[in-house]
Amino acid sequence: MVVSRKFRKGLRQKRQKRQKSLRRQRGGNKPTIVVFDLNDTIGFFSQFWFLCQAYIYAKINEYPFFVNSSNWNYKSEHGWHDYFKSLKEYKEDDIPKDIKRFAHQNNHGIPTYKIIDYINAVKEIYILNDDISAKIRERVKEYGPYNSIYVRRGDKRVENPMNPIKEIVGLTDLKDDGTQLFVQTDDYGIIGELKAILPSVKMLSITSEEKKGAEAHHILMMDSKKRREETENFLISIGIFLAGEKCWTDIRSNVGRFHKIADFKKVKYYPDNKDVDINKEVIPQYSI
Repeated sequence: MVVSRKFRKGLRQKRQKRQKSLRRQRGGNKPTIVVFDLNDTIGFFSQFWFLCQAYIYAKINEYPFFVNSSNWNYKSEHGWHDYFKSLKEYKEDDIPKDIKRFAHQNNHGIPTYKIIDYINAVKEIYILNDDISAKIRERVKEYGPYNSIYVRRGDKRVENPMNPIKEIVGLTDLKDDGTQLFVQTDDYGIIGELKAILPSVKMLSITSEEKKGAEAHHILMMDSKKRREETENFLISIGIFLAGEKCWTDIRSNVGRFHKIADFKKVKYYPDNKDVDINKEVIPQYSI
């Protein structure tokens, strides 16, 4: 069989087109890319801060950045893109690259960055999908004006001494003034405790009555449908929290530190609401 020159040329053009497409996906002809591997052994925001640090590193050095969520414990169907519109998912290919890989507790060689760097990174990374964003807007509109507080229990009892609710309220400027208070918590019992201290305040929450405190490993015991539902509710609760007029969070928690960096000026924190310089170098997975 004789293959025509025109046919061979067509095959060559298709191959070149495919290679160019792959190069674009992997960052063009740049020799280095950064890949962050999400894993199945740790909590959502504990990993998120390491991801942000790797993202800032890539951005400063002008390296293309990718996330690999194939083994992520929060993955349902599409991994990172189950919940977010940002970032590109890394896919293996045969194009030679210098790949710098990072993961939770594996950020060797990355310097410490400033709070302002993380503020900017969160704006670029934490872009929820349209469905989750719509559910947040719907709840916020339904509730009307309210204040917010975040109280974590569950496995945080091991990491931090937990203040009694009365003490926590005393560390805030929340009053028994007949307003509304959105409570983001992993323990439904917190809502009753707050109601006893602030009886005229209407409590708002999307925490179900059976919730008695979150444990990081619980997500691994769920099927993919339940895992996605739980994670979406978690992200929705954060969105509702951040829409409050006054927002108080627990700075000892990764979630609390996310609240603060997501809306640095508005969100206040306990146990000690000190002013923080946005040019301060920090490691958010530990403190800010």
